[in-house]
Amino acid sequence: MLFKKTDTVLQYAELTSGIQFNSIRSTINLVEQQHIAPVLGSTLFNSLNTAYTAAADETALNADQQNLLEKCRWVIGPMLCYYYAPKSEVKLGESGAQRVESDTNKTAYQNQVVNYREQNLREGELATELLLQFLDENQTKYTAWVDSPGFQKYKELFIKSGSEFQDLFTSHSPYRNYLAMRGKMQDVEQNNIRPLLGDDLFNHLKELDQSEEEFSENEEALLKKIKKVIAYLTVASAIPFLNVRMDANGITVMNNSSAQNDQMAKRSAAPDTILNSVISACNDAAKSWINNVTTFLAANPEDFAEYLPDPLVTGTQTQPQIKGSQPECLNGSFGLI
Repeated sequence: MLFKKTDTVLQYAELTSGIQFNSIRSTINLVEQQHIAPVLGSTLFNSLNTAYTAAADETALNADQQNLLEKCRWVIGPMLCYYYAPKSEVKLGESGAQRVESDTNKTAYQNQVVNYREQNLREGELATELLLQFLDENQTKYTAWVDSPGFQKYKELFIKSGSEFQDLFTSHSPYRNYLAMRGKMQDVEQNNIRPLLGDDLFNHLKELDQSEEEFSENEEALLKKIKKVIAYLTVASAIPFLNVRMDANGITVMNNSSAQNDQMAKRSAAPDTILNSVISACNDAAKSWINNVTTFLAANPEDFAEYLPDPLVTGTQTQPQIKGSQPECLNGSFGLI
């Protein structure tokens, strides 16, 4: 565990000073296993955890371990608050579940609890992306991360994070949307971008993107255009599933209920006409960017001729078709939390 006492936890989490470390120990452990170990990989996480546990003081860790520990704690703090808040509302004892309240400390209203959890989740998501960015910028210092499944998952797509996705397609919850739509991005890359570029150019860009080699100016410009295509096609194909929730109650959608205990009831599902309008707009934008890509390739044959068939270099190749509300080859579904 990457904390040993409450005083340290309070530097990263919005908790009251009177909270006992034993009360939050299990939640900290859950957060580390759920949000830190998968990112670092088991080798790097266990190495950091072992070194911290054995150290009498944090200053006994080397500089790289201290820096990584700090970045991990910025994730753990808000995520701890997010997971612990529902449990802290009641205490379970021999007399059953009870609410704890005093004259000076009143139980928060439910909307306040919802807002508190939502903000901590956002901060935890952002801190996770900053942790990934830190690891990516310091690969030589954390070689165990480069060999981990977490690194491979981070590197496998052209669009690698929620913040990058936000730059391409603005949304209210880019980090959660990115995670929900990663599966669709994989579909788009393989079923739309690969046929558009051809195997040779697609594989060349993918290998460059996953290595430490530098892109040429035109390769970098091309990749930016490709990412716009990916973003729009991903959103178009994912929209029908984003308001669907799959859990123990089956498949449900948001409704207009005003029930206070239903966080999702605050917003109702958009009508089909609005959804279809957004899907159509995204498909149209994707078509425009596909045309932008092919025009750019035709204008720069000296940079891409070795990877492309002549029709694409000269701009005469037929573009992949996007039919109906779903991009071709993108029908299907993916798991939602």
